[in-house]
Amino acid sequence: MASYTDASMSQIERVGIPTAIISGDRPASIEAKKTYHSSPAENDDNAAGATIRFTLPCSPNTYLMPDVNLTFDFNNTVACCFDLDASCLIERYRLFHGSQLLVDIPEYGRLSRLIEDVTQSPENGSTVSNLLKFAPTGVAVVADIGAAGRMAGANAAIPYPDTTYMGPGAHHCVVPLMCPLIGTLATKAFPGHAATAAPLRVEIDLVSNLKGVVSNAGGNVYNITTTQLQSTYVQVSSQAQSLIDAAVGGVYSLNTSSYAHSQANIAAAAQSNNILLPFSYSSLKHVVTGLYPAVAAQNSFNISGRGRQTIDQVFYQIGASRVPSAPMNGPIEVAEHLCKCFGVSTNLLQISNYLTRANFTLAATVIPAVLPAGGALGTLVGKFAMGLDLEAWGATSSATRIENGINTTALQMYLNFTAGAGLAASEVHTWGCYDMLVSFTNGSAYARF
Repeated sequence: MASYTDASMSQIERVGIPTAIISGDRPASIEAKKTYHSSPAENDDNAAGATIRFTLPCSPNTYLMPDVNLTFDFNNTVACCFDLDASCLIERYRLFHGSQLLVDIPEYGRLSRLIEDVTQSPENGSTVSNLLKFAPTGVAVVADIGAAGRMAGANAAIPYPDTTYMGPGAHHCVVPLMCPLIGTLATKAFPGHAATAAPLRVEIDLVSNLKGVVSNAGGNVYNITTTQLQSTYVQVSSQAQSLIDAAVGGVYSLNTSSYAHSQANIAAAAQSNNILLPFSYSSLKHVVTGLYPAVAAQNSFNISGRGRQTIDQVFYQIGASRVPSAPMNGPIEVAEHLCKCFGVSTNLLQISNYLTRANFTLAATVIPAVLPAGGALGTLVGKFAMGLDLEAWGATSSATRIENGINTTALQMYLNFTAGAGLAASEVHTWGCYDMLVSFTNGSAYARF
C-alpha cells in the first residue's frame, strides 16, 4: 500500500494497523505514531475513602489503547501490608464520557482478586504482579507485619501466607485498570476520534480505613500521592484515518462486557439461603459470588479472604428454571462451574491458578472478622467462590440481541445454597458479567446492555 504524508505529524512511523483498532486481520501499512500520556489526578494527595478523578482526552485521529495504568505512591505511617496487592485499594471504578456513565464496577478490589485467583498463574503473581502492584512473591511465608516475621502488638502470634511487609514510608505502585473499555478487560482500542464531544473521565473511590490495608494500628494509616493515569495513544494521519473509516463503513462500535454488583447479608447458622440477584440485562454471561467477613476490620483480610462456610449445595433460580437442573454438590463441582465462567479448562490442560485443595475446600470459617490473639501457625485464608456460566443456557444470537447470554430483563434471579451448622454471619457479594455494546453518535459514546 502506498505511503502518505501529513504535515501536521512531524514524527510519523510506518506501522501495521493492529487488530485492536479494526476487526479482522488487515495488514495495511499506515502512518502513525505512538505516544505515552500521563493524566494527573485532580487532587494529588488522597486519604482513605477519597474519590480520585482523572481526565483522558479524545482527539481526532487518535485511539486509546487498552493498557491504562493507575500509578501512585502509597505512604503509610505504620507498618502494614496490602490485602494481597495494591488493587485492593480500589473500592469502586467508574468511567464516564461527558455525562454518560459507561462503566461502573463496585467492590472492584474483591472482584479483581476473585478473577485473578481463578485465572492467573502463581508464576505471574510472583513476577509481573509483584513488580507492578507490590504483591507478595507467591511463596507461602509467615507474615512480615511486625518484628521477627509476626503480626505486631496483640496479634504477635498470627501469621499469614502471601503478604508483603511495608515499613513506614513511600512505596510506588502500578495497578493496571480492570476496565472493559480502556483496561485489561478490553479487546479493542477505544476510538477517541469518534468521541470528541467530551473527554473520558475516570473516577476511583479508595477503600475506607477498615478495608484493603492490614495493620494493628487504628485510624488513618495511609494516603496516596503522585497519582496519575498512564495511558498509550496511537495517532494516525488524516489519510490513514480515511482508510480506516472506509474499512468500517464509518460506523464505530465496541462489543465488550462489564460487571454489575449486588450485596446481601446472611446471619450465622442460616443453613438455607435464598438471595435475590437484581441483574436485569439483555445478555447476562455469568455470575460469581464470594462470602466475606461480616464485620470489616483493619487487621482482617476482608477482600481476599473468601470462605466456604460449610456450603455443600449450590444452584440458581432464573425465572421458572433451576440451573443447573441438579444442584452443584460439594466444592469440586462448584469449582468446575466457577472455572467455566472465565474460560478456564477443567481438564488436564488446565492453566495453573491460585485455587488449591487446601484453600478452596476448607469447610470452616477461614478468616474471622477480627484476627484473635494467639492464633495457630499456618492459618490459611480461603479462595472459595461460586459461579455459573450462563451462556450455556442462553439463547442464540440474533439481530435483536447483543450476545447469547440469558435475557434477565423480565426474569427474577436467585442464588440458593445450603450449608452446615458452621455457617458464620457473612457478607455475600455477587457480580454479574453482562454483554455491552458501546456505540458512537455525533461524537458521543453510549452504552447499551
